[in-house]
Amino acid sequence: MGGVVGVGSDVLPRMNDNVFLLETACNTHPRYRDWCAAESWARHNPGLDVWYLFTSLIADDSDNLLTLLLHQYPNLKVATVDLDKIFQDTPLESFFKSDIWRASDSKIFMETVYTLRPLLNS
Repeated sequence: MGGVVGVGSDVLPRMNDNVFLLETACNTHPRYRDWCAAESWARHNPGLDVWYLFTSLIADDSDNLLTLLLHQYPNLKVATVDLDKIFQDTPLESFFKSDIWRASDSKIFMETVYTLRPLLNS
């Protein structure tokens, strides 16, 4: 069986042809439906790099699922994200640094924040 896997950081995706899926709860072991979404994107879009981004620095691969998916889908990539860098120099930086968002039980709220991120610097 697998174990704890160090997840890459400081990676540079290709300029185009990427899909980004972001795990926002700092889970080391994403839910199976999250992996199902990543697998579905990778399977149906072989010409795209599908990035599953962790807010945790490690991934729990005790069930060996991550290893199997990475072997099966060469276009599936995993990496960590530095949330400080994501929000740096954006209108949401002070909100992020205040940690108010950590008290929110609303996953919809956090998904909205991350969805808006590409629009912040446009």
